[in-house]
Amino acid sequence: GTGALPLFVLALLPLIALFGWFGMSQVEARLATLTKLETFQDDRFSLWVPLLKLVAENPWVGTGGGTVGLVEPLARSRSGFIGVVVDHAHNEYLEAAVEGGIIRLGLTLLLAGVIVRQAWRAVRRHAGTALLPMAAGLMYGAVAVLVHNIADFGMHMAAVSALAAVILAQLDYMASPESSITPGPESRHKTVMVSGWFSLPMVVPALVVFLAFQAHGAAYRLQVEADSQPLTEAGSRRKIGLYQAAIELRPRSAEVREALGLALIDEVNRRVIERVEAGDLQTVPLMLAGVMGAFPDPPLLSTAMMMVVAGGLPVPQAEIELEADLRQQAFAALRKAVALSPLLHRSQTALSLDPEMASPAEALEKSARAFPIDHELWWTAGRAWWNEAARTTDMQSADALRGRALSAWREALGRGSGRLPEILEACLEVDDPDRYLALVLPDQPRVLLGVAKSLKPGGANADRRNALLSLARRELEARGISAEAADWRALADMSPPGEEKVDALRRASLVAAGPTLASIRLDLAWELEALGQLDEAEGLVHRLEGNSESPRVQELLKFLQRDRELEPFLPSANAKD
Repeated sequence: GTGALPLFVLALLPLIALFGWFGMSQVEARLATLTKLETFQDDRFSLWVPLLKLVAENPWVGTGGGTVGLVEPLARSRSGFIGVVVDHAHNEYLEAAVEGGIIRLGLTLLLAGVIVRQAWRAVRRHAGTALLPMAAGLMYGAVAVLVHNIADFGMHMAAVSALAAVILAQLDYMASPESSITPGPESRHKTVMVSGWFSLPMVVPALVVFLAFQAHGAAYRLQVEADSQPLTEAGSRRKIGLYQAAIELRPRSAEVREALGLALIDEVNRRVIERVEAGDLQTVPLMLAGVMGAFPDPPLLSTAMMMVVAGGLPVPQAEIELEADLRQQAFAALRKAVALSPLLHRSQTALSLDPEMASPAEALEKSARAFPIDHELWWTAGRAWWNEAARTTDMQSADALRGRALSAWREALGRGSGRLPEILEACLEVDDPDRYLALVLPDQPRVLLGVAKSLKPGGANADRRNALLSLARRELEARGISAEAADWRALADMSPPGEEKVDALRRASLVAAGPTLASIRLDLAWELEALGQLDEAEGLVHRLEGNSESPRVQELLKFLQRDRELEPFLPSANAKD
């Protein structure tokens, strides 16, 4: 109707103000990024797609409130957000689906729908009155929160939540009939009485929620204070005491128990390091064959070092007993933390040092599965399994343990681990290395090429190297246009001169672009010249317009000119022997 036109014009005012404030150029530049694929690949989109897998795996009730930071690494792609810890989904609706499944997502969307309905009611109710600007402003604020939640986690911020609650309360009132009339004393008294009776049943739940938040807030403040303590004897003791107090307030918090266990480990480390620096320990033989590299956190690495110190050192008995008690408390806290949340990978890693742990490799593998994006954890778990196999006398059991090691190493290599030389060395030292290499190497051309490059072309590994190159070629051919030009070029560099090398360079030129393409074409032209395929070589040289002054191009042109001059005197390519 005619009443909708003023509302439409009013809705355009913020957009007009946006263009006027920032200017057309900045707004156009920002909107232009929406058409670029990188905008989605490099930011939110690459985070959201893996999270959808978690929704499919837990469709109804989700993974639990506040668990996005724990479960996100389980679904993260191997090339996404390397080294980044993600606490939220940057999309409140997707986070609701991940943590609460369809039930919570449905409630969230229902709430959003109610907000939109109330906003529209408020604007329609006060159309043509002096309260219309207020109703429209509240509608803009409410809708802005709903839209912003698509690409951020604003409702997890206390200030945003508080402001949104105030806006929604005012909006709900503006949508009610009471906002457009002046109720008399009797109706106001009835409204107060009805509201009072309806609010009484909510007092007890509200009080419980309030006390729970109070305890949570107090425990959080204790954690913050504990984290700020200095690395001194007094600071360490105070840190442990603060964490213990936080556990009293939140006994079901796995994170607090993990923090306590690691703090106790830090205290043991501090005591041992003090003795070492004081010169009380004459020699500290560190037997770290299966431990080095296991602990990315310095405190855990230090603990591993201290726990393998040889016995018989001049340490007071009271000090030994105290440190043993601290370690026992630490492992007890970490075991409780893991029992509450198996996804705490730092606790799983530290528990590999627990004397009561039957298999340290088992704990390390659990740590890697809890935090699969860390390729070093996978490498360490594999190294631990490999060491257990070396200590086992039963051949069948040793083979099974090596199989678990190879599985972990395969994960490490697939996630970009730089431990390929160590893995290759271990596999080549045992009987039937080809079988182990076939099990450990992932179906990734770059990894296969890396192994082939580490093997010398001649000698005992020549056949193995050629087999790896053939396998890498098959994998690259299977990938088609999605294969990397760098992989094809690496294959060409390791191939002997001839048709195989030319074919690899041709395929590299099909998927390359920019300066890389020019370089590949030049290499291909040189190889074609060596094979006597002058027409194709000259065609490639003429396509190198921007590199015509390059010394290599000029030299190649001279070779081609010489070849043309000698061509009448050379035997025909089609001539038979």
